[in-house]
Amino acid sequence: MSTRAMVGIHNSDDTITYIYNHYDGYPTEVGLTLYQHYKTEKRVRELIAFGNTRRVEPVPFDMIGRLADTMETYRLGLMQRIGETAYKQLSDVYMEPLDGGAETVDNVTFFERLLDVGIDWLYMFDPTSTPASRWHVKSAGRAWIALPDAVRLYARSMAGKADRARLVERAAECGIEF
Repeated sequence: MSTRAMVGIHNSDDTITYIYNHYDGYPTEVGLTLYQHYKTEKRVRELIAFGNTRRVEPVPFDMIGRLADTMETYRLGLMQRIGETAYKQLSDVYMEPLDGGAETVDNVTFFERLLDVGIDWLYMFDPTSTPASRWHVKSAGRAWIALPDAVRLYARSMAGKADRARLVERAAECGIEF
């Protein structure tokens, strides 16, 4: 089972350009990755230019630290970082990007309609918002909410104290305070 998400950016002409994320779409997973690693419009556009993905991770870099411009440089850089054996074990299952590139819809309303076709979470970066609230998240039947607030709400709903403590710690590492 997958928790699917769309990750988009609100463009100046009111369109939304987005990509598909297949796994771990929760605010406490992909949401925290977006909040921690994609703080600027430039970084978000780099992510979206990379295309659909199994799971959003920090922007893939090649072996000499530049943004990977092709799948081949991404694969080589990833293999060097985690080792060939680990790469072979994980890449076919989890770490390879999916086919397909970014798509653009006319406005936020069209973006929200993706929740009607099996997408669990929508993430939208608004470059005109203040830095702390540039990322917003929405799930079916709920209003858009700033990503830090969504993480806090999610943590409050967790039953296990140990799980909540781990989430609070991870959120703090990403710059979200409780």
